[in-house]
Amino acid sequence: MGLHLRTLQLFVERRTDVTEGPKLHKRMVRHPPELRWHEPPSLRGRLTAADVLDATTADEHLLLVRRWAEDIWAAWSAHHVTVRQWVSQSLAEQ
Repeated sequence: MGLHLRTLQLFVERRTDVTEGPKLHKRMVRHPPELRWHEPPSLRGRLTAADVLDATTADEHLLLVRRWAEDIWAAWSAHHVTVRQWVSQSLAEQ
């Protein structure tokens, strides 16, 4: 879950280009922060992957994926500070 939350933070808050994902994942895995369990929110968002299936164009698909990611990230708001720290630690130049 730690890698997924860090990825959400990068894409939602930092607006990282999605094509950078594989490279960033490799860096974050090589330099993991000290992760600890965080209780998932009872409501993990209003949108689901099924909502993305409603897209009829590529642009609409990207828009729905972004909304879905933002919705999930908002649901985890109680842990944003920690996740931001994890990202900083993972991506710090070694």
